[in-house]
Amino acid sequence: MNDAAPGTLPDGNREQSVRNEPTNLISDLTNALHDSEATLRAIGDLLPIGVFVHDANGRLKYANPAVLDILHQSGQLAPECWQETIHPDDAERVRGELAASIQSGQTYRTRTRFMKRGGETVVAEIVAAPLFDRDGQVSGAVGAIQGALPSSGSSDEAELALRISERQYRQIVDTTQEGVWLRDAEARTVFVNRRLCEMLGYTADEMMGRPVTDFMDADARAEAERRFLQRKKGERQQHDVRYLHKDGSDVWAIVSASPMYDDDGVFIGGLGMITDITERKRHEELIRWQAYHDPLTDLPNRKLFEDRLHQLLVMAERHLHPVAVMFIDLDGFKQVNDTLGHDYGDHLLKVVAERISGCLRGEDTVARMGGDEFAVLLPGIEHPDAIAIVAQKLLEALAQPIDLAGQEVSVSGSIGVSLHPNDGDDVQSLLKHADVAMYRAKEQGGNRYCLFTQSMSANAREHFTMESSLRKALCRNELHLVYQPQVEIGTGEIVGVEALCRWTHPDLGPIPPCQFIPLAEETGMIAPIGEWVLREACLQAAQWRDAGHPIRVSVNISSRQFAQPGLTDVIRSVLAETSLDARWLELELTESAIMKSPQSAVDVLLSLRDLGVHLALDDFGTGYSSLSYLRQFPFDVLKIDRSFITSIVDDKINQALVQAIIDLSNALKLKVVAEGVETADQRQTLQTLGCHIIQGYLFSSPVLPDQIPALRRCQRAA
Repeated sequence: MNDAAPGTLPDGNREQSVRNEPTNLISDLTNALHDSEATLRAIGDLLPIGVFVHDANGRLKYANPAVLDILHQSGQLAPECWQETIHPDDAERVRGELAASIQSGQTYRTRTRFMKRGGETVVAEIVAAPLFDRDGQVSGAVGAIQGALPSSGSSDEAELALRISERQYRQIVDTTQEGVWLRDAEARTVFVNRRLCEMLGYTADEMMGRPVTDFMDADARAEAERRFLQRKKGERQQHDVRYLHKDGSDVWAIVSASPMYDDDGVFIGGLGMITDITERKRHEELIRWQAYHDPLTDLPNRKLFEDRLHQLLVMAERHLHPVAVMFIDLDGFKQVNDTLGHDYGDHLLKVVAERISGCLRGEDTVARMGGDEFAVLLPGIEHPDAIAIVAQKLLEALAQPIDLAGQEVSVSGSIGVSLHPNDGDDVQSLLKHADVAMYRAKEQGGNRYCLFTQSMSANAREHFTMESSLRKALCRNELHLVYQPQVEIGTGEIVGVEALCRWTHPDLGPIPPCQFIPLAEETGMIAPIGEWVLREACLQAAQWRDAGHPIRVSVNISSRQFAQPGLTDVIRSVLAETSLDARWLELELTESAIMKSPQSAVDVLLSLRDLGVHLALDDFGTGYSSLSYLRQFPFDVLKIDRSFITSIVDDKINQALVQAIIDLSNALKLKVVAEGVETADQRQTLQTLGCHIIQGYLFSSPVLPDQIPALRRCQRAA
């Protein structure tokens, strides 16, 4: 190994082999830079060697100033006119050879005579190589004019000129921003330029004589050896290669490689132009990672999960390996988000991701599918007992308290499981069925797991059909309101009505409220339906008023509606739109709705009270209201749930509870409405206990709006 500085050529036979192939060096150097015209011009203008470029039609596109210096014409002609100095006897031949090079795509070298000022003749060598576009088509040619000497007829003149220009070639390859790598016929390194040494962290001495595979990892070596064999057959190549830096890090490069031959056509090695694309590769890897991973938890996302599941299913078909899919949804996550904020919710999701991952094997996959939903892929597991062990382990891990801002928070999980091939043989079927099973676990109270069954699928289809129909019900005018009177117990006078929503499906007929109201709550449809009910009820109350039958109408506000910001503004707008005085509107809210956030509920209720509407606490006695909060809530009415009324005649405990509610209401100066009154005995008992108003089938079922005035007339006549 010699002591040459980086970028110098080795001695002996290797130097001779390089010297004999300057055409390939120029060809591949310019091919590597064919997209960097500005860079090529800047470099060319500084080079001491003459450089020119032709397009595919043989027209001159560029010549650097050194052309005229070499031909002793500086200051006399523009560089683009250098061809005018070719000896008249050689001009036609040289132009023909240039055209042939462009047409054939082959490099060539020729000697020719040039005319100096004053008529003296000099001899110079022209070396030209084709330029290729990205599709491998010849787009022109690049050439070099090498040292001109006085013409004396000596056969050694051009060889001497070539030797003089060799140092100039070295300057080219050491000043370029591309790496240059020359290898002999055995793929051993015979030359590297300074830029390549910088890329890989080695000195030229450390690389000389070593095969290129010494600078690759094991995965890349076999491919490199295969490509070198192709190069021996004359193939030009361009491909991405991953090298190893001396410090062990990856160096990615685009390699443009060409075979090299001696004058007899014998393969003597290869030339590689090396462009460092490490930063680009890192950026591409980052983009790829982001495309397949969840940015919050760093877990695989839905796309990567589905890809892995697909691969496992392909393997399962070949080798009969079982595959289990788990779908996990957190119970109570929304309350954490709403109470503590999204930052703490995000922290909770990270903790959950870590806990799920900690319960799994190395070959398992856990992914965040979105929101608070996770999925787990379990290859090689099929027995229900094995699945139960994993599911129980996950449930126990999820149930452990989590510290959020000094507050201990607990969430649980609902897990659905599907198995291949019993529950599906494709990605979407398995995911859908695991999701269906997860919803069944949630319906059963959460903090449990369920295996998918075919009966669940039928229920899921029915649920989907009902949901789809409900979403269309509003725009198709399938919803309407009925009104149930509220009667003063002593006089029998109708003092108000409760608006109740009904749905008549065009094919299925009337759908019971106990079916579609919970569905509306679950899907979020309760918000637009609730606003529609509010507007329709206010319009009807305004019509009754205009007809001389003013009566207060009571409208239920769902917990979802109550939690939405701007509820007061919506109600104010509806009252203005329908021209209804606020005193004719009563809003009913349940204990569960206001107790999710009691303090903020007080603020909303006070703002509603300021509008002048009446407020009723519905289903009182079935929730968990604190009496201290009840005193702060600005309600006008307490409604006793029908569950207390059913057995009130004979059940002394129920009587005592209702008596306590009535006494509490009187103390707080609230009216009491008893729902679900169906018998005269129930009315008599309630009247004895001091109840103010009753509502139920004893007086009237819910009726259409035009029947309310008639009922009032009958009541007055009685």
